[in-house]
Amino acid sequence: MDLGIDIEIVLERARISMADGQMEEAARCLSMAANYFRAVGDLQNYLYRKRLAADCFMRAAKAHMDEGNESKGFMNYCYALNCYRELEDSESSKACIEEVVGRISDQIFYRVDIQAGRKIAELLLEIGDHGRAAKCLEVLGKRALDDGKRSLNALFLSLAASCYEKQGMPERAAELHESAAESYSALENFYEASSELVLASLQRTVLKDFPGAYSSACKARELCDVGGIFEVWHRQLVEVCLHLASKDIELAFASWKGIRRKFKPSFVMKVEEAFRASC
Repeated sequence: MDLGIDIEIVLERARISMADGQMEEAARCLSMAANYFRAVGDLQNYLYRKRLAADCFMRAAKAHMDEGNESKGFMNYCYALNCYRELEDSESSKACIEEVVGRISDQIFYRVDIQAGRKIAELLLEIGDHGRAAKCLEVLGKRALDDGKRSLNALFLSLAASCYEKQGMPERAAELHESAAESYSALENFYEASSELVLASLQRTVLKDFPGAYSSACKARELCDVGGIFEVWHRQLVEVCLHLASKDIELAFASWKGIRRKFKPSFVMKVEEAFRASC
C-alpha cells in the first residue's frame, strides 16, 4: 500500500527531534507514523507510536508552559488528550484533563490566543464548569470583535449566554444574546440574529422584564421581515415570544402547541420556563 509516506524518514525525524529535545516536532512525527501503521494494519506499532506521541505532546506542553508560552502549552495538552482518546485510555485522558484544568485561571483567558482560548472553553464546557467557560467565552468574544472577527464574536457571546442560562443568570444571558444579535445583524445574518433575539426575549420574560422581552421579540420580527425569513415555525416562535411578553398566555399557547415538536427538549424547557414566568 503506497500512502505517499517514507516511514523510515518520519521515524528518523522523530528520533532526532526527541534527541534534540524538540518534543512537539517529535510528537507530530510520531503521530504521523502511528496513523501510517494503523492504515497498513500494524496495530502493535500504531498503539506504541500513538502512546509515544501523546507522551511527547505532554512533555512539549509542560515545556511551553514553563517557558511562558501558554498558548502553545494548552494546544499541546489538547493534542495529547486527543491521542489518549484515540487510544481509548480513559485514565490518561482524565489525568491530562486534570492537569490542564489545574493550570486554568481567569487571568489565563486574557493571555492565550483565540485558538487556545477556544480549546480551553471547550474543555471547561465538557467538564460542566459553566462559570469559568462563560468568562473565557466573554473574553474571547471581546478579543474577536477587537480583531474585526464579527462571526466569532457572535458565536462566543452566544455560547457565553448559554452558560449563564445554565447558571441561572438570565439577565446576563439576555444581554449577551442581544450583543450576539447585533454582530449577526452587522454581518446580515438575519436568521441567526433573529434567533438570538428570541433567546433574549425568553430570558427577559423569565426575569419578568416584559417590556424588554417585548422589545427583543419586536426586533426579531423586524429582522424576519428585513431578512426575508419565511419559515412558518420560526416566525410563529417569534409570535410566541411577543404573546408571552404581553402576558397573553392563551395566544402564546395556541402558537406554541403547533411548533413545539420542532425543537429539542432543552429549548422546550426554556420556552416552558418563560410560560411559567408569564402566568
